[in-house]
Amino acid sequence: MGVDDYLRSLSEAGLAARMEKLFPDPAVRATRQEEYDARLRIECDTIIGMGFPGYFLIVADFIGWAKAN
Repeated sequence: MGVDDYLRSLSEAGLAARMEKLFPDPAVRATRQEEYDARLRIECDTIIGMGFPGYFLIVADFIGWAKAN
């Protein structure tokens, strides 16, 4: 898996976890999902288009480590 696909994969997993916290009711979550998915696609496309997916993955790794330690 390349860095572009990995960034998208992590982002989608993070959004799914965040959506469960923001909208605990599955019916409400389903009505808002498309809006959030569209925004995530725009954000990922921008990051990848600028050539920075590796940078964002490194920063995410640092943040993950800091939260765990």
